[in-house]
Amino acid sequence: MTTSAIVVVEVFRGCRNQREETASVALFAQADVVGLVYDLAMAAGKIIRASPGIFSNDKSVPDAIITASAISTSATLVTLNTRQFSRLRIPGLDLMLIDQQATDWIPSIP
Repeated sequence: MTTSAIVVVEVFRGCRNQREETASVALFAQADVVGLVYDLAMAAGKIIRASPGIFSNDKSVPDAIITASAISTSATLVTLNTRQFSRLRIPGLDLMLIDQQATDWIPSIP
């Protein structure tokens, strides 16, 4: 499993208790975490510039970094953010949208 350092920030920001934090530590211990380096930051900036209707505000910067991380590692970007990412068309991006309205997300995964 590959993930972006930004995803790690987002997950730990959302931990509501020690049990969730411990589970997150265990999950990310199994992952290759892509750090933010110059080339990745530059790629994210280009993604923002090329997709102004999708990455149009400062709150979307983390999503652009996550997108650049997925492209740079040839990883599938898995997201519940279908509203934003369903409009994204970038060559080289393998995208898996999961229905966040589903009561059980597992069947949403092909």
